[in-house]
Amino acid sequence: MLQLAIGGQEAFRISTIELDRGGISYTVDTLNQIATDLPAAELYFLMGADSLVDMPKWREPQRICELALPLVVRRQGSPEPRWNLLAGLLS
Repeated sequence: MLQLAIGGQEAFRISTIELDRGGISYTVDTLNQIATDLPAAELYFLMGADSLVDMPKWREPQRICELALPLVVRRQGSPEPRWNLLAGLLS
């Protein structure tokens, strides 16, 4: 499905980092790998506002915010994001 979605768009590429690594996959590990592989890249982490609620409980949430700027999107019909949850995680 991803190949169909980005077909013909050379600015995008599909990453299989998490599949290749196998086992449990943590966001921080994936972002660390991308940052290592593409040191000049500016990374963004797109997430739904519903995921933001649990982010402080994720593995190394502060490191995630150091590696990639979180972009939080409110899903239709859901409440506004709880921005205060990011306050302690952003440097």
